[in-house]
Amino acid sequence: MPLFIAYMVSSEKLYEIGKYFERYGYAPVPLENQHLTLLFIGDVDSYHQHLIKRRLATLIVEHSRLLKIERLELLPPHKATNIVAIVRAEHDMLKIRNEMLEMLRDIVKIQDRYSFYPHITIARRSRPASEHVIDEVLKHMKRIEVKVPKTVHVRGLALVSSRGGRYSVELWLSRPVT
Repeated sequence: MPLFIAYMVSSEKLYEIGKYFERYGYAPVPLENQHLTLLFIGDVDSYHQHLIKRRLATLIVEHSRLLKIERLELLPPHKATNIVAIVRAEHDMLKIRNEMLEMLRDIVKIQDRYSFYPHITIARRSRPASEHVIDEVLKHMKRIEVKVPKTVHVRGLALVSSRGGRYSVELWLSRPVT
């Protein structure tokens, strides 16, 4: 079962923006699934999941209550299967990510092969978009830019599992500081 550490968010505004793109074959990400993956741990068995939960349960993590959104983007650029809100990588976010990576290194080998690109997926499509659809989506993104919120509230930092497109919080690692 894939595990990851994420800032859990729930933004009606991002959900509504995701709905704008339904006409292009995208489905908005449900509110309960909105998150920013801080660290993807990977597919782990129940034994290693237990070890990870035990290790992380000792943490007390403080972090910002807000994530700052910079813009909308299509990811990955060559397929355009996701519409995302790009989030500014703040110092505390990078520090927490590196601490988690170091803390779990002796339990499980984390395939940290992609550079960290903080974003919240707001809409998805199952197949790559055609060039025509990409052009239309990019035009639409420019038109609705003013509706994109500048910040989103963080509900907390969590260890999350993924099964069949559904996310479950396995362990809350924090609540945001005020």
